[in-house]
Amino acid sequence: NTLKGEREKETELRVKLLSEIREQVALLCATGKNLYRGVSQAQYDQFLTYSTKSNRLTETPQEGELSDVA
Repeated sequence: NTLKGEREKETELRVKLLSEIREQVALLCATGKNLYRGVSQAQYDQFLTYSTKSNRLTETPQEGELSDVA
């Protein structure tokens, strides 16, 4: 019974954290759209696609990173 109680608590915690993460993501998305009010939806989507690519080119690599630019 103790194990079942612990599992229920862990599940509640996971659900709570997931809901908080979803709220933060929604807030970030809303904030981002407000920043680009004068930009068309296509341009905004293109920006999001570029900014979320894992191997985008960077002019100044972070410390410890290798630049993609030769």
